[in-house]
Amino acid sequence: MNRFVKYQLPACLWAGLIFIFSSIKRLPAPQLGVNFADKLGHFIVYLIFGFLLVRASLSISARGKEKRAILLAAALGILWGIIDEIHQAFVPGREASFLDGVADAAGVLLISFVILWRVKKRARVQGDSRRKE
Repeated sequence: MNRFVKYQLPACLWAGLIFIFSSIKRLPAPQLGVNFADKLGHFIVYLIFGFLLVRASLSISARGKEKRAILLAAALGILWGIIDEIHQAFVPGREASFLDGVADAAGVLLISFVILWRVKKRARVQGDSRRKE
């Protein structure tokens, strides 16, 4: 399977879906029975987006450059969240929200740091096993 289709395309499609849904005026928020359902929705959407971005970035990073790839993916995810909030300011019936942007960034950062922690842990385990040989 083509590397782009397997790794980068899902992140691109998710970014497109975010843009499309943020272009719909008065998109109904899911009723979860909590006051912060909208922020939770933003967090989850961007958590998934962050995962897809990190996956795409790691697929093209050189060995030993994983940290840089993950941080770049996180920066791109946060930037997309900012651009999306600005975009919503120009959509009739929508508005830009700082707290939505914070929820977006939190989702991207959480998944990025979890993956970074796992990558570092794996590298440490592999380093330990190489020393034993």
